[in-house]
Amino acid sequence: MNVRLFVLFAALGCGACKPGMAARAKTAPPAGAAQPACAVAPSPGKPALCIPRGDTAQFVIGLPEEHGWERGDWVTVNVAQPGMTNALPIALAVVVEPYHDVARVSVLYQRGERGLDGGRVREHNLES
Repeated sequence: MNVRLFVLFAALGCGACKPGMAARAKTAPPAGAAQPACAVAPSPGKPALCIPRGDTAQFVIGLPEEHGWERGDWVTVNVAQPGMTNALPIALAVVVEPYHDVARVSVLYQRGERGLDGGRVREHNLES
């Protein structure tokens, strides 16, 4: 793991992992909002980052209905690299608003100048 990414986890992570935090109910997307129009089609069970064209919001699509993600949860965005068999984590994001099968996220840190759209997303539990 990159040392800077570890330091970022250590410095900012404690705010999202307070013992006894009450779970929030999932909210519905804002009125009139449709599923984000993504370059990558949602594939249930394979969360991917979606950055809709012409929008500044970022979403994770492909989440199951009861995914359990909550505001403040940390996620990494993994992108395939040329010559490598496994995708590498190149960005750290936080869940801004969880919906039933989508979550709006905000990227906090990105390593290098690589496109993130369509990158696979994985949740990290900082309490363990």
